[in-house]
Amino acid sequence: MAIDLTTADRVKRRWRTTDTTLDALIGEIIDEVSQTFERFMQRHTLSAARVEIVELPRFKKVVTFRGAPVSSVTEIKVHNTGDFTSVDALDSTLYTVDLAAGYARLRILTTWRPAYVEVNYTGGMAADTATFIASYPEISAAADRECIERLRKSRNPTGTPVLRAKGGKPEQRPDNDWGLMASTRLVLTAYRKGIV
Repeated sequence: MAIDLTTADRVKRRWRTTDTTLDALIGEIIDEVSQTFERFMQRHTLSAARVEIVELPRFKKVVTFRGAPVSSVTEIKVHNTGDFTSVDALDSTLYTVDLAAGYARLRILTTWRPAYVEVNYTGGMAADTATFIASYPEISAAADRECIERLRKSRNPTGTPVLRAKGGKPEQRPDNDWGLMASTRLVLTAYRKGIV
């Protein structure tokens, strides 16, 4: 579940409007943009307790979490079939965790092909919208621009690009499955879940 990555007030302020009749539409667009951003980044934006099962290739030792940054790891289990009902958690001396980067490095070698890792942890980018905006202002600014572009497009259904980038030229939406502006993709790519 994605949290809102910006607010209606921010979008309206950047769009230089006080029209309250647009509030419902802006709310829908914020929700749509927030979910798209979360899927693109392959990360959880809401900080919460999670259970994640990751398929780990043979001989690999690093497990990345979608909920980075991580505030705590409760337990990690490793098994060759993915059935963790009768599997004991690893002793905490058998792995290290980088909380900020959101990954665990196992100190055991997984020789199964593949191994499955179940991680119980608490993590995510922020607990609420205000914290997200304060912690990730560049993502929130990109969300503002993306919302404004979608609002303008809803008012200009011909598809003519209307958002002006630096230099005054319209910024074209690239042909991609995400439907995001190129400038937005640049910002989000820096926060995409990486493989360590």
